Amino acid sequence: MITDKTKPYTVDYPSLRMLCNEVATARKEGGMKIIIGHGGGSFPHTSAEKYKTQNGLVDENSTFGFCVVGKDAARLNMIVIDEFLKIGESAFTLKVSSSAIAKNGKIHRWDVEPVRYLLEMDVMPVTYGDVILDLEKGCTIVSTEEIFRYLAKKFRPEKVILVSKYVVYDSDPQKNPNAKKIDKIEREEFENIKLKLSGSHGFDVTGGMLKKVELAMEIAKHAKHVEIISSKPGNLLQAIRGEHVGTIIKN
Repeated sequence: MITDKTKPYTVDYPSLRMLCNEVATARKEGGMKIIIGHGGGSFPHTSAEKYKTQNGLVDENSTFGFCVVGKDAARLNMIVIDEFLKIGESAFTLKVSSSAIAKNGKIHRWDVEPVRYLLEMDVMPVTYGDVILDLEKGCTIVSTEEIFRYLAKKFRPEKVILVSKYVVYDSDPQKNPNAKKIDKIEREEFENIKLKLSGSHGFDVTGGMLKKVELAMEIAKHAKHVEIISSKPGNLLQAIRGEHVGTIIKN
């Protein structure tokens, strides 16, 4: 959504600016506390694929690769922060790699008190999918959804909105023009649609739509409302306002 995944290290500025402005509008309207998270797109995924960082310390290049991927992820985050600052939003990087430890790919320990203080100061924390030290693999990559899973457990938010290129369909809408939107997914239905989601809507080093829905199910254990929406202009603002525009995830 905010990068062109077909072109390494390429920002989709119109999409990024549109999403930033919708968040800013929502904050002005409702005075709500918002935590922002974004993926890495064509920035860290390019280097992560090269060094197999998701798999941990696998060869003599792994530690160097860990540093390169971290730099690439931070580079995109600085661009996002810059866009928020340009429109007058107090946005501050929440860097998971500097303060959290994972265990087998999941965040294991993380002191989130700084997040609480930032929100009290009316500063918007902006986190992102990042490299992280891992107790079992040495290192790994955690997705934004995994970060939100941990934060949701700690903060019990009213609402978590996950923005994707598409909402959830019963097949890949890029390949099947007859793909049908799924309005709601509940735990008991999830097993039945798992195969339909497998491999659909693209894939990156932190997983495709199936992985996103699986993590959304985990987030839904700790949040009142979880919804996957498309990045179509207007959708994010509508979803923050409480309108149903995507796929609701219930656990």
